[in-house]
Amino acid sequence: MAIILTPRCNNCYNKAVKRAIFVLSIVHTVFISLFALDSLSDPIGLLIHLIPTYLLIAAILSARKNIKAGAIVYSVLAVLSFLFFRTYSDLVPFLLITLPLMCFASGYWYLVSRNK
Repeated sequence: MAIILTPRCNNCYNKAVKRAIFVLSIVHTVFISLFALDSLSDPIGLLIHLIPTYLLIAAILSARKNIKAGAIVYSVLAVLSFLFFRTYSDLVPFLLITLPLMCFASGYWYLVSRNK
């Protein structure tokens, strides 16, 4: 039994996927922010440790305004985190830092392809 999606239902599906990606990206940003708590005694160190969080917030805001921009920004952040944090050398950092960014990027690219 096949489910036929009408244009109205298809739009609801796109909104649900976009909302899920948005909420999960916020949860991931909060999780990444927890790693900065080890430098609470030094305010400058805290600001420096929060740089990945600032980048993720910028990605969330750009994705909120324009889906294609969000897909590009998340793709770039995934590649940069893979190279800069060297998550290719260990599985756990790769699963915690890079893989969610890759999933968000692929989700936004999926939405870009559905909106054509």
